[in-house]
Amino acid sequence: MLWFGLHLPFLALEAFEQPEIKDQGLPAVITEAQQVFCVNEPARAAGIRLGASLATARSLLPELIHRTRSREAESHRMERLVMTAYEFTPYVSVADFDALLLEMEGSLKLFGGVNQVRGRLRSRFGRIGHRVAIGIAHTPRASLAFAKSGDDATWPDFPERSEIEHIGLRQLDATSLDCLELEPKTRERFVNMGMRKVGDIVQVPRHELRKRFGEKVTDYVAQLTGERVDPWEAEQPPEAFSERLHLIDPVRGKDEVLEPMEHLAKVLSKWLGRLNLGARRLRWGVYAFEGDGATFEVGFEQPRHEVADIMAITHLRMETVDLPSEAMTVTLDALRTGHLGLKWIERDVLGQRLTQSTPSHKLLDRLTARLGEGALQRFCILDDHRPEFAWTPTDESDGNKVTATVPELGRRPLWLLEPPVRVRAGHLRIVSGPERIQCGWWDHEQHRDYFVARDRDETWCWCFRDAQGWFVHGYFA
Repeated sequence: MLWFGLHLPFLALEAFEQPEIKDQGLPAVITEAQQVFCVNEPARAAGIRLGASLATARSLLPELIHRTRSREAESHRMERLVMTAYEFTPYVSVADFDALLLEMEGSLKLFGGVNQVRGRLRSRFGRIGHRVAIGIAHTPRASLAFAKSGDDATWPDFPERSEIEHIGLRQLDATSLDCLELEPKTRERFVNMGMRKVGDIVQVPRHELRKRFGEKVTDYVAQLTGERVDPWEAEQPPEAFSERLHLIDPVRGKDEVLEPMEHLAKVLSKWLGRLNLGARRLRWGVYAFEGDGATFEVGFEQPRHEVADIMAITHLRMETVDLPSEAMTVTLDALRTGHLGLKWIERDVLGQRLTQSTPSHKLLDRLTARLGEGALQRFCILDDHRPEFAWTPTDESDGNKVTATVPELGRRPLWLLEPPVRVRAGHLRIVSGPERIQCGWWDHEQHRDYFVARDRDETWCWCFRDAQGWFVHGYFA
């Protein structure tokens, strides 16, 4: 196996999303219990160290920006990072509040090898505002140790399993004990014994190590080197999508609010893509500072996952919605999703892609967004021979219900008259028929012979004869 350990040393700071700190290079720290928990580079350069009191830090740098640690913000950000990591591998584990584990052996060919994956991970995490240190090893705990050490080993693009282990063990021998998950007292005992590198510990016989440091440390060293299996539970993608974006400055007008909405649509698109799903119904929310705002829903005839498709229908729907004059929060919830089918590209005999007209479901999406939810009506076919009872209006929530198939025998008009209109037999010229419909003994029993005919105006009509006489029941287009 090939493990990528991802360490995010500044996650506690990055979770606050403060551009002025990053863009202007302002010194900042995160505190917990009035002690420095996380420090950025400008603050570190001024002499502020982890564990120092906030008072000491302020005495060194009066203009220091500080925030109290938010575990909730870190947890929410880690959820997003897990979803980002799913772009590279389905096996993602959360190792710590600021660390991820990715098993990448099965995905190397897809992304072009070890070095391409390492570069893409740094670039992808960097685009969403995170600095990440990456360690690569044959065991998960060793990869985390390498990530914290900051030492990038040289790797071939497609190493063999024996080569993976050889490189990992060689790098592990030179790794400092400071990068291991050991308690400070245990680490101090090793240092006092002259052991400062992992290689020094590995050379100690296991029974001696167990005798001096106990079962827990011995097991950890065995997992570190690969002598013992170290299973990690993989994270599962969330079954529901609900995201909110809090803006630093208010946006005004529908045009300005489209940018944060598109950001959420991109997050949704990635979530849908990982699960091979498409959106059927979404709910947007746009809220002002005090919480007042507007919500509106967007529906799709077929599952959609492309950002452009989602935003096109959202833009049309927004034209009929009154939004607050200033927006500070934008939310997006996926109310209904559907699985995406296999995508086929039609080509001619020469292999050229055929130009396809706009599918009807895209037209229906635009009409619904422009005219409103009640402007278009969906119908489904029921298993009943009587024309009046062979269909029923339905809504989107019933769209996946199994309905009867359209009868193969007999022509049916799209325009039915309700009720049927009596007509003289002499006004009709029979073209085909009869087709007998006799059913409904349990409710509204019918005995009718149906015909396709032309009336005096040469209009194609669907008529029937029963005990009451002749009736026109519908017209053909």
